[in-house]
Amino acid sequence: MTEYDQEPLSSVGAELISHANEFGSPNRLPLITQLFPFLLLASRRMTTREMSDWLSKEKGVKLSAPMITKGLKRPDLHLKRIAEHVQPLAAFVCAVHQLDVEGLLFGEDPRTGVSELADFADAMWGAPDEVTSDSVRESLRVLMEFWEPIPQEVKLMTRRYFDFSDDSHAADTEEETSNPDDEQ
Repeated sequence: MTEYDQEPLSSVGAELISHANEFGSPNRLPLITQLFPFLLLASRRMTTREMSDWLSKEKGVKLSAPMITKGLKRPDLHLKRIAEHVQPLAAFVCAVHQLDVEGLLFGEDPRTGVSELADFADAMWGAPDEVTSDSVRESLRVLMEFWEPIPQEVKLMTRRYFDFSDDSHAADTEEETSNPDDEQ
């Protein structure tokens, strides 16, 4: 183990976070992965060349037809990347606010059809600043911009790549309800 005695590690950690914030958006996913949910569904009615042309002409997004074809041939890779990107953000928000990760990501109000994520984000945007931290608000912003627009059909395809067994809120609830002394 390396010894460090120059300045308090909490100070080093705070500077690291400040430096990380200079990098901007935490979205480090490849473009093909970010667009994959939409390319997948569009591919039912459009060729990859048509998708590439439309993206280029209408939105200024340069993504070649061969790249789209290659991406569509590897759905598991992109679905897994999406889950790996989304789960830590959702787990952080849920840990702070004692929510269920699976419910936040996949839950929906049956009466209104509004996702639990959108409902919770709306509540947080309208809440006073002391109710939640900037880092929680940033995580929610990323989830709302990246996860929320993904069509439900594709979200359900990603579900197998999430690990909800380590949901800290669910684990805390189980620990609170079971008493080790009861087992004797």
